[in-house]
Amino acid sequence: MGKQVVSSSSEEDAERSSGSEQPSIFSDEVIGEKFKKIKKQRRSGRKMVIQESSDDEETTEHYYLEERAADKKKKSHRPKKNKENKKQKTATKYREKIPQRTWDLLAQTTFWDTIDVFKNEKLTETQLRKHELDFELIMKHYNKEKNKFIFGEIEAEITVDDVYSLFHISTEGEVVDLKNKPPRNKWPDSKYFEKGRISKDNIKRPQLETELSAELNKPEKNQDAEKIASLILMYLLAVFFFSRSGTHLDWELIIICENLEEINKYNWSKMVLDFLKDGIYKYIRDKAQIYSGCILLVVYWFLEKTRVRNKITGNETSTPRFVRWSIKEIFDREDVQKKPTFLEVKFYI
Repeated sequence: MGKQVVSSSSEEDAERSSGSEQPSIFSDEVIGEKFKKIKKQRRSGRKMVIQESSDDEETTEHYYLEERAADKKKKSHRPKKNKENKKQKTATKYREKIPQRTWDLLAQTTFWDTIDVFKNEKLTETQLRKHELDFELIMKHYNKEKNKFIFGEIEAEITVDDVYSLFHISTEGEVVDLKNKPPRNKWPDSKYFEKGRISKDNIKRPQLETELSAELNKPEKNQDAEKIASLILMYLLAVFFFSRSGTHLDWELIIICENLEEINKYNWSKMVLDFLKDGIYKYIRDKAQIYSGCILLVVYWFLEKTRVRNKITGNETSTPRFVRWSIKEIFDREDVQKKPTFLEVKFYI
């Protein structure tokens, strides 16, 4: 028996209208129970090719899914969704819901200059999106014995003053040792999170987002401006300054953020730098896959000291200084392929 192809429902309708008693190739009498699923696939509009052997003893099926190929083709021509615009719309939506009282409270904190960059969109999502290969290339020049970056004959390290110039956060005051955590029974109480609902000594970013969203979605008269300010600070620390794998924030920092009146009494520049150095040390020691700490500090510091890229047009003299740089694809990909392990850079100390 030769090959028979059924590619459309029109041929099937024509066969039915002819009144022929010959059983259909797709009937149970010819194919058997095991090909029932093929019938279902045919009915769903998928094209099939059925080929029978010449001795009628064995029937072999060859079918492909025309729909899948068509869908794939459609997707390839479909314009890609602009994730950056979606994020910006979401951020704008939340910004519009933040009460002025919250902005006034945040403006009194040492983090205001950094917050103001995001509030007024002085950098775009694209300019803030780092490339992992760029960061890894910079980190290849970190010497764990000297705790410095070494580029040829140049030795350099990130200082507290560097942190201040980039982000304008305080350089004087108390320093909280985040490495030595108190036992759970000695945790101070939180205004906004119950210890009984926390499985570890931290709050994860989704929990912060949920709490912040819930507060912002309340009617304006019912919003707690101070709570919103505290949650925004927690979120900033969790994703920017004290980032960890899984993006969570230590309990000690949560308590500090809840006390807005005393948040400026800490040496945040030193705490951010110490946290980063500890993260780098653990990454090298434990051969971890993810760095902990403000890794954007490394990238912005590198740009400030080497100027391997031009500053953003219009932001050349802006402060804090991280606003001057776009961290999207710092290095040319072809140059990296030629010299993947060494950067010839000039430092401006």
